[in-house]
Amino acid sequence: MVASRKRAQGRTRVVEPSAKQKKFNATVQDIRDRFEARADPSCKLSPKEKFDAAQRDLEKLVDAIGEFLGRKLHFRRILLPEDAEWNESGLKEEFNVIIGHFETDGIGLRGNLRKLRGDGKRLVSDVWDWFFVHIGDTPAAGRARAPSFVMGNMIPWPGRHDAGKIILKGVGTRERKLIEDLIVEALNACGTPERAGGFGRPVSSFFPTPLDFFDDAALQRPDLVF
Repeated sequence: MVASRKRAQGRTRVVEPSAKQKKFNATVQDIRDRFEARADPSCKLSPKEKFDAAQRDLEKLVDAIGEFLGRKLHFRRILLPEDAEWNESGLKEEFNVIIGHFETDGIGLRGNLRKLRGDGKRLVSDVWDWFFVHIGDTPAAGRARAPSFVMGNMIPWPGRHDAGKIILKGVGTRERKLIEDLIVEALNACGTPERAGGFGRPVSSFFPTPLDFFDDAALQRPDLVF
């Protein structure tokens, strides 16, 4: 944010940003500069190094946003497949990507989107359990695929189940774009997935084109948006 101008009695008065705003602006700019440096073709970082750097910067951004807004935001990393290994192209094994909106606070996931209930079968999150149940020949087969997925949310901190759009209240366009850029950078570092998709109306705009993640039967579900 640059110094704003206010008109008072025919005169233009320059209003300098506060020390808090200046600190926040500097932090955001530093993160943007590092992101752009990694995007430069001359960058020699490996895919794993780029993924880790993008996640570190995203955590710093989330912390800075929370401090500026006076809210404690708990950063949530992108969840890689279990036992993920890297090579010069990204993740070594084939993988799929699925992106949701935001983690529901209060159900105890703490970033583990594929956390299981006490029965060891169903996922704690009804949303994620519903998703995996519908991508296999049987519910058990679908759930068994969860450990092989790259999983995450477009909002990298949890919120109330009914938070909706207000989860981004106070977060400026500049910061929202940087959040998106850092998430995309981390996903790109993983390499090319077999398939990628998302669910929830806000996520439909996160991907530039429709994605054929589900089989034809699942595509008929009106509550899945691509």
